[in-house]
Amino acid sequence: MKIFRQKTFQRFWVSYLLVLILPLFIVSLFMMWYNTQVLTEEARETSYQGVVQTNELIDREFSELKEVAIQIGSNQDVRRIMFEQDPVEWQYARWQVPHEIMALNTSEQFPEEILIYFHNTQEFLSASSYYDVELFYQKYPMDDRNQESLIGWLTEGGQDYSRVSTQDGLRNYLLYKSSIPMNENSNRGTVLMFVDWETILPMFSTPSEKMEQYDYILDIEGNLLYASSEEGEAYLPQFSAAVQGQELQMEQEIDGRAYLITSVTSDILPLQYITVMAMSDVLSSVAMMRTNFILILLFCILFGVIGSFWLSRRNYQPIVQLLEYAESGTLEDKRQAYEEFGKVIDQLDALFTQNRSLMQSMEKQIPSMRYSFAANLLAGRYRSQESVASMEELLDIHFPSENFAVVITRVEDYSRFTQEDEKNLSLVNFALQNVFREI
Repeated sequence: MKIFRQKTFQRFWVSYLLVLILPLFIVSLFMMWYNTQVLTEEARETSYQGVVQTNELIDREFSELKEVAIQIGSNQDVRRIMFEQDPVEWQYARWQVPHEIMALNTSEQFPEEILIYFHNTQEFLSASSYYDVELFYQKYPMDDRNQESLIGWLTEGGQDYSRVSTQDGLRNYLLYKSSIPMNENSNRGTVLMFVDWETILPMFSTPSEKMEQYDYILDIEGNLLYASSEEGEAYLPQFSAAVQGQELQMEQEIDGRAYLITSVTSDILPLQYITVMAMSDVLSSVAMMRTNFILILLFCILFGVIGSFWLSRRNYQPIVQLLEYAESGTLEDKRQAYEEFGKVIDQLDALFTQNRSLMQSMEKQIPSMRYSFAANLLAGRYRSQESVASMEELLDIHFPSENFAVVITRVEDYSRFTQEDEKNLSLVNFALQNVFREI
């Protein structure tokens, strides 16, 4: 018998373990594979959407630059400097324009500095001073242009972008140029706006300090206009040819590490935005999910083994008690076996009996409770509408309307009823009571 008990307990425990572990492993492996695929795709999509949002944000800001350039080009004082022959009027306009540029610099926070280059005088006019070409070139030297090519670039029509740094190399700018056309074939001025790289950086999705991410802005010819770091600028030649002018997302190995490269081209500006992120950072959420999932799975198995052992003992105990009673036949063993489920049945019977008695008592009391409620309602003893509603629901009373007519009766003359007519008087009272109950 003891061997039989041990085998029975073992079967209980093994069955619980199989029911727990097999489905748990199958479901866990599937969920891990599925969630890895979903999170990987979401990480890629998040990276792409981040570049798209950057595209839209910078496009909106650069479009404002274009509006500012148009506003400057249509300014009457700017046009007087280009066309006015009267020296007094010309000098007044030349004095007035810096104030207007200063007002634009105050209202427009995006460009750090606004300059106007006049072709006829070959000078730059800013909010605070005047520059000739030589002084401008000394302040903002260009690696790919000398002074002559700078003048040629400024006199070209249309809009263009370039990168420029201060003479000490401490400040980097994205330079926006827009000509001031007089007609289809000529222009006599150029608006220049300097956008500090520090103001461009927050427009890209800001990575955490532990993430490796590089951001770029290129022109349509693939020339670099902006790079978020010098290290990222050194990586650019290794993939710029593959993404030039294209909107794509690809993986590429750079210096032995895998990177996700996302490229988006602007719909309204001749610009291309690129973000490069280390794949380990892109898939960090996937790795974290996998680690957490494995830890949770191990905890579930550990607690499952303990719980299955406890449940096995708990469910096996009534069988032990029944077997002991079958062997001994004593009243004590019978009582222990009965206590496992017998008490539950007795308690339920007692509860049902009590509820049945309570319902019967309530059914008997409902008519008198209805009469009492109606009398108190007519007498105005209820102050709260909520209490009236709860009593109506409890007593199953449903009035078709909230408007009522109160009928008051009074028997003024009892002279026709004598002491022998007590039965008839009771009959009259009973009839009136029934009529009012029906009402």
